[in-house]
Amino acid sequence: MSEEEATGLPDGWHATRFDEILERVDRKITIDDGTEYSRVGVRWYGNGAFIRDRLLGDDIARKQQWIIRAADVVYNKLFAWKGAFAVADEAVDGHLVSDKFPTYALNTAKVDARYLGHYFRTHQLAFQAERLSKGAAAISKLTLNPPQLWDLVIPLPSLAEQEQLVETLDGAEAKLIEAERLRTEAQAEVAALVTAAVTGWRYRPTEYKRTSEITHPDGRYWLQPGDLLMTRSNTELLLGHAAIYSGEPSPCIYPDLMMRLKVDPKRAATRFVYYWLMTPDVRARIQKAGSGTSSTMKKITQKDVMGLPFPVATTIAEQRAAVVELDEVVSRIDDARSAQQCVEQNLAALMPALLDRAFQGELDLGAGVASARPA
Repeated sequence: MSEEEATGLPDGWHATRFDEILERVDRKITIDDGTEYSRVGVRWYGNGAFIRDRLLGDDIARKQQWIIRAADVVYNKLFAWKGAFAVADEAVDGHLVSDKFPTYALNTAKVDARYLGHYFRTHQLAFQAERLSKGAAAISKLTLNPPQLWDLVIPLPSLAEQEQLVETLDGAEAKLIEAERLRTEAQAEVAALVTAAVTGWRYRPTEYKRTSEITHPDGRYWLQPGDLLMTRSNTELLLGHAAIYSGEPSPCIYPDLMMRLKVDPKRAATRFVYYWLMTPDVRARIQKAGSGTSSTMKKITQKDVMGLPFPVATTIAEQRAAVVELDEVVSRIDDARSAQQCVEQNLAALMPALLDRAFQGELDLGAGVASARPA
């Protein structure tokens, strides 16, 4: 947002350059080789300053460093175009920054630090910083140097209205955090349902590898639609996962890390066996049977699988009826997952959109909650 682009701001708002609200601070320090120091970084998209590492002075190449204090404004010159700006908090107070992280004092008579912190999270600021940065477009070469920092512009209402906006944005964000918590709980409940009823394993016809090995038309490795497959070598969590080959892609073979399980159609329905292999008791038995010296790769044998229990007293008719019910459960789980993904995407988009509206002066503050003003 340039000063010219800010002409549409509400009455009483002003497009204010950063040289009107910031003053450079320079707390140089020469580090001692025998002392351990915490070094500060700045996260992208206005997500705050943090301790990125701790090093002995002897391991820090440049002996000239700078001290950062709580309430300082700091940014990463190399990633300003990614919104790497922050108002420092107590967590980084008194620690080190390099010359890549200039620090500034904020004129709090003009700007509420919390208001500025929210502005650091906007697309508007990142776009400005990218436009003003110098150098090549390579990710580590596009640099916003201190002289160009002064050309950044922030839309400023009165301090009173800044405080109102902060309260509105904080309140909206708290509601979004709560919504995300509830979404996460719902997701956990769906995951528990999956574990209790069906683990969600599926055959995915798009996930395959091509082979250049010679094959034979009468080889035993060719798959037929409806074949039941199981992983015989994998991590403990994935060991023994089952899936039913759908017929795509075709022709298709199965690798030696899987086994094909032949199901007697007179005694069991393949899809029922597939679901049965997902039950907690069977999963526990498979994981217990897994062997191997590697903690990250376990194996099971055909003998292990043949020794798994099966409800032989359940008739084919009863198995098929159970499959119908389980297929319905799976369908509902899929619907729930799709809805959760949609909610997740909407929640992720809400706060950035709200911030953009806020700094264009388009939020109605009178209602006590964030709502867009009519255009």
